[in-house]
Formats: sequence, C-alpha cells, structure tokens
Amino acid sequence: MRLLAIAISVLALSFAACGDDTGPSGGGKMCKGTTTGCTKDADCTGTAKFCNTGTGVCVMCKADTDCTTAPLDKGCDTATGVCKMCKTDADCSIMGTKVATGLCDGSGQCNKCAADADCGYTGSVMTKCGAKGTCAMCKADADCASSATGFKGCDTTTGMCIKCTTDAECTAAKIGSKCNSGVCNCTADTECTAPATCK
Repeated sequence: MRLLAIAISVLALSFAACGDDTGPSGGGKMCKGTTTGCTKDADCTGTAKFCNTGTGVCVMCKADTDCTTAPLDKGCDTATGVCKMCKTDADCSIMGTKVATGLCDGSGQCNKCAADADCGYTGSVMTKCGAKGTCAMCKADADCASSATGFKGCDTTTGMCIKCTTDAECTAAKIGSKCNSGVCNCTADTECTAPATCK
C-alpha cells in the first residue's frame, strides 16, 4: 500500500511540475507565480527538497544523483524535476506486486497503458488511457463532470481536468474571475491566491 501511495504521489508531482502558473496557460492576464517561491534548496522541504532556481519551484530532483531511494532510484527527469520509477516494465513490479499500471512509460513512471482498463488502480484519479499511451484524468470534457480539480473542461494535451467552463470555477479556485476559452483570466491581484499575482 505504501508503494502505491508513492506511485500516486509521484504521478501527481510529474503533472504539477509542468509549470509554475496557478491555472491553465493561455492568453490574457492570469494569476502567475509559484506558491513555493524558493530561491535555494534550504527553502524546500518534504519530497520536493531541491529548488529549481530558474522557475522558483521546489522539485524532487535536479540530477540523477538526487534520486537514491527505491523505488524512485532510476534517475531524474530533469524536465519535470521528478525521480523516475522505472527503466523497463520489470521495474514496475516490486516483490510480485504491480506498481500503478505495471508498465513503464517514456518519462520513467509506471503509468503506461493500452486501454482504460489498465488505469484506475486503487487511489488513482487517472482512470483514462490518454492519447500518449499514459494514464490520464480525462480524454474529453465529459470525463471531468465530477473532477476533484473543480474544473469541468479537459485539457487533452495533458489529459488533466484543468480547463474552466464557467466563471464560477475560476472564482472558486481563486485563480481569476473570468473563464475565456477554457482559461481563467484575472483583472486584479485580489483574484489570485497569494503569492501569485495577476500578470
């Protein structure tokens, strides 16, 4: 069960590491700025204990040598700052127990799939097999009807329910006040969750 919890946490981190905006990317003014705000490693704690000084975001790793604790000891995905769980499918089975989908994807996570049935392992919100052959939260807006993110629109590029469909979704998430083509836009800093600002 602990290994499953680690797998879910890592998959969540790998999605979160895609950027430091507090909402979906797009045109117009948006709430921007990391909620971590690091300038050095000492500013970071927990699993994400290294500071990416370029983005000001705490990450799990910056180099392969930062990833030494099994099962996350297969190197660092420097693009996302997340330690890899696997190099081959064999790495996705520990003591006979399948980790996540049990299949190694291109980013070094046990998240590869061929069909929806491969996803939805215990505790996961990634129940759909996305276009890239990895488990995703959604493939279409309909998959986001009861999304834990609060957004009802599917970003088919990332496979995440991060697109807004109403102004209320933006206000509730405190990342703006207007939903424009799936993106939350803001007009003032007060519409953002500090320390993010409207830019």
